[in-house]
Amino acid sequence: MTDALYAHQAIALKWMQGVEEDKSRKGGILADAMGLGKTITALALILTRLHWRSSTSPTLVVAPVALVNQWEREAVSKIKPEYGLRILNTQKTKCTLERLRSSDLVLTTYGKLRSEVKAYDEAADRESDDKGSLLGDDYLTRKFPIFGPDSMFHRVILDEAHLIRNADTATAKAVSRVRAEHRWCLTGTPMMNSVDDLAGLMQFLQVESYSDPKVFREAFKTLQRRQGETSSDHVALEKLQALLNGMMLRRTKDSLVDGSPIISLPIKEEVTEHVVLSDHEEVMYNNIHLEAQQHVSNLLHGTSKHRSTSLSLLLRLRQACCHPELYAISRKSSRVKNYPVEIVGDVEQRNSTDTPRGDLVDHHNDVRHEYDDGLVGSNHNVGESNMGESSDKRFQETNEAIPEKSTVANTIVESGCETCVKRTVDSRYEMQRSSDSSPGEHRLREPVIAKGNARPQPQPMAYLQQSCTSSAKIAKCMNIMRDIQATGEKTIIFSQWTLLLDLLELQISKAMIKFCRYDGSMRSVHRDKAVDDFTAADSKVKVILMSLHAGNAGLNLAAASHIILMDPFWNPFVEDQAIGRAHRMGQTKKVKVHRLLVKGTIEDRIVELQAHKRKQVDGVLNQDAVHVGALNTNDLGFLLDVSSR
Repeated sequence: MTDALYAHQAIALKWMQGVEEDKSRKGGILADAMGLGKTITALALILTRLHWRSSTSPTLVVAPVALVNQWEREAVSKIKPEYGLRILNTQKTKCTLERLRSSDLVLTTYGKLRSEVKAYDEAADRESDDKGSLLGDDYLTRKFPIFGPDSMFHRVILDEAHLIRNADTATAKAVSRVRAEHRWCLTGTPMMNSVDDLAGLMQFLQVESYSDPKVFREAFKTLQRRQGETSSDHVALEKLQALLNGMMLRRTKDSLVDGSPIISLPIKEEVTEHVVLSDHEEVMYNNIHLEAQQHVSNLLHGTSKHRSTSLSLLLRLRQACCHPELYAISRKSSRVKNYPVEIVGDVEQRNSTDTPRGDLVDHHNDVRHEYDDGLVGSNHNVGESNMGESSDKRFQETNEAIPEKSTVANTIVESGCETCVKRTVDSRYEMQRSSDSSPGEHRLREPVIAKGNARPQPQPMAYLQQSCTSSAKIAKCMNIMRDIQATGEKTIIFSQWTLLLDLLELQISKAMIKFCRYDGSMRSVHRDKAVDDFTAADSKVKVILMSLHAGNAGLNLAAASHIILMDPFWNPFVEDQAIGRAHRMGQTKKVKVHRLLVKGTIEDRIVELQAHKRKQVDGVLNQDAVHVGALNTNDLGFLLDVSSR
């Protein structure tokens, strides 16, 4: 390596080497906290196995599309040139059998694996080619070099492995079918929601006795409950902790090595910036709150079964804290037809939140068919796609698995909702924020998805520019921004809603602040450019606007020393990942995190729920006997201050 490993990285490397030398173990989980250099440790592991030079079995690294090129950059910059490491980046070069076998490191994405295994299964099912002859192993291996019958890797490494936490998804099943001598999961958040999150990792790691998700869930089902503790709960917890202790290495930034901190990082200061709503905003919020309380009260007392309606109202409350326009569009988007009420909340959530589309743009029809078929006639409560991640696991494919604007939402919004239709059309076209242009200047580039009769709009931001004003929360953000600009330091602004980022753009442009954008609607090459523009030492770009779900993991944004969280997310580990983009190895300045909260609203309750959830998950990972679970009906009552009695 060009630089010596830190002590904690050297310890992790030795541990990983020991696991690989133990014939009874296939691999494990490196679960160090975000920003502790798991990628560098994994690259060091690759270099320790000298026999790979004469082998045709390379290491396969699977990562989110946004991180594949970062892996390549790290490998090139951290591994000495004399090693001559041969890298195959499948984002840039087609993966053929010859190229794969002549490489030392193969980089690919979760989406590409899912697509290849699907195509492989279809070819294998046909059993014969056009001439009627049987398809041989050699043909399948050449056609599908990652999954072919003769394909074998020395090791496979999953980066951001929590993306396969739902073992039932096509992505989790695809990566589990990769054949390799050794299997590794890299994730700072092995559990984000419940014990069930570990089932996908156990399946991939082929853990003896627990590789079958059904067996794993049955063994630890008592840990999913919220009721009182029992002796069986303690037994299950001890069994799970023993299982994890044997296969997982986890350190946090507060861990010690030989009595000293594992790593010396600048101070991280987290401050809560309280926002006071305007009279108009407060009236709107209170009206929604009363309606939501009534729905949840009915739900808790058994007089209503429409849980998704309550979740939809929770979503609107959260949006109302940020900007009236978010609530207005969410309200209009509920004008749907021919769909059960359970679908409406999900449509609203997906029309207003952002998840990285990644390389699924090229496979849009496959994703559209999979999710549309799953929704039509569904009896599941899917309105909690982000408020409760485990309710309908079809929507946990990975962060790459759902297009930024759900096709279902695009197709069922009534034409009478002018704003929603405009947002739907606009979502098909990307806005390029050029660092060479004036602050806030936009220009259209080619459509990434062009379906039906959608046509380019000459001014995608025109609606917001003409009709939208600021809000109390945006005004607070701008005040903070002006103070930061005086210091010359850089800032990351996170929000769950791309529309709120659009609204922020208008105000930042007016303030003549140079900014760039990173969200799930952008192609990977443009996301990479945004990161490069922001992190360059001589760059004049001082602000990057990031969607929470597209930019919360993997990226190195240590160039920033300020983080503004526009809206709280119920899962604290997602926020931790976002903060970890700046507070990480390589940071030289004090990092200040600004949490914008509207006091006396649901946002206060979400923060309390975050603390409760953090205690739950830490209980399993840090051996503090507590229960874990997803967002349930009682949580809804807690969030809205409604008692079940």
